[in-house]
Amino acid sequence: MSSFSWYYATFVSDPVAAATYYGEPTLVVLSDEVVSLTTQKEVEAFLRKGRDGLIARGYRNTMMKPSRIKRLNRTTALYGPIADRMKADGTVLERAGFTYLLHRGNNGWKIHELIATDVDSMVDA
Repeated sequence: MSSFSWYYATFVSDPVAAATYYGEPTLVVLSDEVVSLTTQKEVEAFLRKGRDGLIARGYRNTMMKPSRIKRLNRTTALYGPIADRMKADGTVLERAGFTYLLHRGNNGWKIHELIATDVDSMVDA
């Protein structure tokens, strides 16, 4: 799961490359909506929209905090990173928590669910 650092670094510069971490389908659960993404193009558009919204608010990059992982079985895991979204001046724009459901198939580990998670409700190891 260490490649998540690459995913977060790529998210700001190349949503198309970041989308390769997602499988099909992917379910995204946010505080105000649930979105089902069935193609890579839909994942790319979703990531681009999220990135563009953050950039409009001054977003520059993401600093990862220690993350939690829980293997559910040999092909499924929950991953719970905390991301400090940083501004160009080095201050924190926001702290965000996520829970990812990952599945390992023929193409390796892929995200199949992303849930926006309150930081104090993260998955315990």
